[in-house]
Amino acid sequence: MSFNKIGIISEKIYFKYLRFRISRIEKVKDIINIMNNICLFYGKLDNDRLTDIIYRCLTEYPLNENELQTFSTIQQDYDNTLGIENYASLLLWLSVIEATNIYHISG
Repeated sequence: MSFNKIGIISEKIYFKYLRFRISRIEKVKDIINIMNNICLFYGKLDNDRLTDIIYRCLTEYPLNENELQTFSTIQQDYDNTLGIENYASLLLWLSVIEATNIYHISG
């Protein structure tokens, strides 16, 4: 098996794990922990790469309505707070919106 195939397989397994973690989000600290875990798995990331990883995970494993409501509420609670909580909730929310839009267009 080539290195590229191993990378693809390990990423698919990681996306399943990541999706499980995303399904367990109840508060903003959970989002921060997930983002820290993504950086642990992929190394140092910029905003674009971090958003892309979450987006690809959510297009592979779409969210349900309850999860969408939870993330929307978290984002609204921390909007305009100018802290790590605002950053994490907004980054997740933007990834969710983009993945949801793509899912509805192609689905």
